[in-house]
Amino acid sequence: MAEIVNEILDKFAEMSREDKQISLDMENALKEYNDYCASSDKDLDEKIQEIRAKMYKLQFFIDYAKDHAQESELEEAATAFETPEGTLESIRQTIKLESRNDINAETLHIKATGQKKFYEEKIEQTRLLIEGSKVQAKRQYDSDVAAINDRRAKHDSDVKEYVQSEEFKNYL
Repeated sequence: MAEIVNEILDKFAEMSREDKQISLDMENALKEYNDYCASSDKDLDEKIQEIRAKMYKLQFFIDYAKDHAQESELEEAATAFETPEGTLESIRQTIKLESRNDINAETLHIKATGQKKFYEEKIEQTRLLIEGSKVQAKRQYDSDVAAINDRRAKHDSDVKEYVQSEEFKNYL
């Protein structure tokens, strides 16, 4: 009789451990998902800040071009393109200091505004990339939760089966 009692106690202890493990796995899945999203948001903020710092520097070139241009309304770049800061600085240095109608000022303005658009596109691409990775993480989380819920349902069914089993009824 003591052997049957020990077997039943062991069985309930095993079921209890499985129940706790399922709950722990559910908590861990949520924690991993939340940590990933928080990390992704932090990464996005850092990358956007880096790009905005570069854009802030561009404003110097844009303002400088406006101060030395022949027209008050300078043409902006039609599309985004990359121009290294060294090239922009080189163009700026070719502009005559006291000039108000230097043709290079328009070139500087077009290149600087093209670079600004390039950075704006880069911000959007970075945002889309990170948001896409968060969508993938959500899909993985949903998949993990579904698997854990399946384990939970099977466990609950196993517990119910055991409680209704002849072995358990005989013990009672």
